[in-house]
Amino acid sequence: MNPPDLPRVRQKAGLSGFAKAGVVCGLLVVIGLIALALGRIKMTSSVEVIDVHLGLGKSDREKGENKPLDQKVGEPVVDRDATLPPRWVPSYPAAQTQDGGTKEETKDKISGTYLAKTRDDPEKVKDYFEGTLQADGFETEVKSSSTDGNDSTIVTATVKGGTRKLTVTATREKGVTNLVISYEGTK
Repeated sequence: MNPPDLPRVRQKAGLSGFAKAGVVCGLLVVIGLIALALGRIKMTSSVEVIDVHLGLGKSDREKGENKPLDQKVGEPVVDRDATLPPRWVPSYPAAQTQDGGTKEETKDKISGTYLAKTRDDPEKVKDYFEGTLQADGFETEVKSSSTDGNDSTIVTATVKGGTRKLTVTATREKGVTNLVISYEGTK
């Protein structure tokens, strides 16, 4: 006597669900790389992100000019605070932000470097920071030098008790004063 015929289990054809998901993800990566290569996606610097958020256009950084940007409603809002210094760090009014700033935060402390440039001479920059920082309760110390016709000024400021420290270096070269503003202290 032969055993009864059992229904045959049909083998599934094709890929499993995980394999299909992997293929879709791979295709999305390839499409992204192709779009990047064709220039459809643009990589931006932190300065460009800040300029877009503030409504500034690409600036002619050699001339120090900012032109308004025709920003459209609905464009994504970016976190402009990613590399900007805390509020207790004064910014020079005639300065233009440069690439390369840093910012590091812990629970209670913050430190970083802010880069900028201006057409004003280091003496004027020194006067602004020295006056502003002293008005904010900082004790300041100033050192100036000149090498090969390039003027340089360093303003070091510390709040009483040493909870906040700021160093502003202003160096003049070829008609432009470059600023390096380093800070560290409590939030």
